[in-house]
Amino acid sequence: MSKLKKLSQEDLDDITDFFSNIVDSKLSNYVTSKEIINQNIITDIEYENGQLDVDLDIDVDVDALSNLSWDDIQTIIDESYEELDVYIDDNYRE
Repeated sequence: MSKLKKLSQEDLDDITDFFSNIVDSKLSNYVTSKEIINQNIITDIEYENGQLDVDLDIDVDVDALSNLSWDDIQTIIDESYEELDVYIDDNYRE
């Protein structure tokens, strides 16, 4: 695997937007917007010394009738990171 190119703030913003949209899209495959009481998706991206560190926190409150489980959320996180890896490989590797 080749190394990351030097990332600008615009690149980091694009990566953040992509990742947030993927997470939101995957979440919508498990619950409808009517089931969500409160949703907060936090992506924390740091780029230092050629290393990219991406952290994700999903905080979702759903109504009592929702079937969303912590296993579902973990699946969403795992699948989102997999898509992020492909996106970075396709767009930000030298």
